Amino acid sequence: MSEKESAEEDGVRLRAVLGIRPGVYLTVLYALIILGLVFFTLFFPGITGPGSVAAVSSEPEGAAFYVDGIYMGAAPCRVFVPKGRHTLTVSLPGFTPFVREEEFPGRLFASSVFPLIHPVNAVLEAPDPAAVFAREAADFAAWTFAGEPTAAYQIPLSLSEGAYRAARPGGAELRKDMNGIIEAAARFAVTRASLRDLARAKALSDNGGLAPSPVSALRSAEESLAWLAKYPQGREWLGRVLPDRAGGGVLWPGEDAEDAAQGAAGAASGGREAARISVESLSFVFVREGGAEEGSGSFWIGETPVPQGLFARFLAENPRWLGPSSSYGADENGPASGMSWYAAEAFCVWFSGRLPPSMAGYEARLPALAEWKALAEPSGNGGLWEWCADPFAPLLFPADPRAVKAVGSPERTLVRTGAGAPGQTAQTERASLPPDLFSPFVSFRPVIVRTTAGD
Repeated sequence: MSEKESAEEDGVRLRAVLGIRPGVYLTVLYALIILGLVFFTLFFPGITGPGSVAAVSSEPEGAAFYVDGIYMGAAPCRVFVPKGRHTLTVSLPGFTPFVREEEFPGRLFASSVFPLIHPVNAVLEAPDPAAVFAREAADFAAWTFAGEPTAAYQIPLSLSEGAYRAARPGGAELRKDMNGIIEAAARFAVTRASLRDLARAKALSDNGGLAPSPVSALRSAEESLAWLAKYPQGREWLGRVLPDRAGGGVLWPGEDAEDAAQGAAGAASGGREAARISVESLSFVFVREGGAEEGSGSFWIGETPVPQGLFARFLAENPRWLGPSSSYGADENGPASGMSWYAAEAFCVWFSGRLPPSMAGYEARLPALAEWKALAEPSGNGGLWEWCADPFAPLLFPADPRAVKAVGSPERTLVRTGAGAPGQTAQTERASLPPDLFSPFVSFRPVIVRTTAGD
């Protein structure tokens, strides 16, 4: 077969359709395809889904953006909003929300390629910036119990983000309040990540929420070091938390040993009076004002933890507080154990109603750590840990009580007397548990304090 015949045999020839030549109808077909692409690209989106793109910004950043009550994202963000009138809300916890009704137009041509941009700029104000910061400090405290983060597990920078948001109004009074909260939060900085967050929060707080200049950063560092220098445990804390030291795990330091010995010796020498009372089979000893640590007044404290028989009576009237690992009633005089912090607190309310008429104006409650330590040698607990009223903080740095209360803690303090070295006073050991946990190794002893000017 010749080359010419082979070429003719392999070729394809289009026939005319309805008398229309191939060159004509192919041109029309291609034109229709192009027109269809143009229509579906440039016109169809504007016809079926008219609207605009809301370009949302907020000051401070990170605010939640809602359209007609539906969450759409966090500022800064871009969100498509259908054509029409909509209610826009930009909000942050603790800030007055930005709420506005706005009309969103639509564009017929090229709305998907060149959408209409509808700016939404919200400036949020906080009625109480210090409260906003305290809320973030509480979140910071809770996250520190999760330990040091890893490459696969990160934690939010709650404290420094809170400082950025709260410090913008500025002013000496706000800076003072925020410094108090930072000191309260420092009691939880037991990992390198939390220490970085703490330092960043301090710098932002001192600079009105803005990135610090070299001068302001140096001033913040000087203030922090001066604060740490006031406390003996500051050097050890930094040495164990900073990254150039081995370990780097979570630090749960106890109090300074010398301070503990002095506090116990003071309680033994002058803190306890001979006066004792007995209420509902529980014996209390009187501690006069000044015998306990600074900040404690006169009070009565149980010589032993609540006995099983008495706690069993409380449970009979309040069965909702029965725990899964309880020890109640088997040994009438042995220490009750296995109750949650909330159950111990409920017992104190119940016990307050059983105080004798001579103690009108008094109430029972869980002891503060300082009150518990007023007993030179707490006895009768069989090695059990005991609940205290205090929210637990790993570090014992002093802080403004109002800031401590505002920051709070996800766990409550446990305490017991540990064995001291030969010839030395036994030391107080601290630990913590969530307040709703029932542990078989936990008991408690109440204190009785004056609440009103009774007889």
